[in-house]
Amino acid sequence: MQIQYSTEQGCALISISGEVDATSALELDRILQWAQQQEHGNVLINCQGLAYISSAGLGVIVSYIKLLQEQSRKLILFGISKPIYNIFSILGLENLLVMADSEQEALALCA
Repeated sequence: MQIQYSTEQGCALISISGEVDATSALELDRILQWAQQQEHGNVLINCQGLAYISSAGLGVIVSYIKLLQEQSRKLILFGISKPIYNIFSILGLENLLVMADSEQEALALCA
């Protein structure tokens, strides 16, 4: 898994590529913790390069949904492939997540 992060229009932007498994979920947790502790608005996750996500990775994302909601912020995922979306859907997570098709749409949700 590779993760890049930056800020864009007042939001934390995280790009994930590759596979998020039990080992790499720790790195995802560290980056999401950084984003949650910043004074930025919402947290955007670019999932265009995400090929696989394990239950450990899903657990990390769900835990930050709650933390950010407590701060009146959102975790917004965009660029999700059909197979990854199906995983979220099967688990009923699409109702908890804010999802966008593109980075532009996700950034518009930050405004």
